[in-house]
Amino acid sequence: MAPTRNIGIRRFFPIYQILLSLNYIYFCMIYGAKFIKTTLYEHFTNFAMSNNQRIVSIVDDEIDITELFQDALCSNIDGISVVSFNDTTLALEHYVQNNQNYALIISDMRMPLMTGLELLKKVKELNPNVRTMLVSAFDMQDNPNFQKYLKDGVIDSFLEKPITINRLCQEVRDEVKIYDRGLKRVRPQVQKNRRT
Repeated sequence: MAPTRNIGIRRFFPIYQILLSLNYIYFCMIYGAKFIKTTLYEHFTNFAMSNNQRIVSIVDDEIDITELFQDALCSNIDGISVVSFNDTTLALEHYVQNNQNYALIISDMRMPLMTGLELLKKVKELNPNVRTMLVSAFDMQDNPNFQKYLKDGVIDSFLEKPITINRLCQEVRDEVKIYDRGLKRVRPQVQKNRRT
């Protein structure tokens, strides 16, 4: 008699997740696009957040870019949860709900509704400790807002497209390390304040 193999739930979880998503999409076709936007967003971001790791968010209106960046970061960097958004409004909503867990936001410059500069400014207003990275295919050196935000610390780093995967991963590792060092400096001060 051949030994039985114990096939865990982890092996079937992606299939379960796909089926669950298809069920949502069918339901959404009946009840409207707003449900698709909010329910799928909540389902996938809650799944990504379940392990309480530092969040790295990718915001770009091009789906293929967010998917490429997300796959690259998930495959090459440990200790982070990567979420991606093609809608700046949803990205900001997620950030507002989870800003204390965010380590880094990577944002494209030109997007509908809100530019990357506007998004990163709002992010820093809510939590100045989060790291921010602006990405653009355009030369930003002559943009006065870019220069001002860079000087004021709204933008921590800038990458010009096209970007190699190795460079993207190295820049993200560097930004997460800087974020972690900042947290180590902040935590002892908080503990001292509690004692007094």
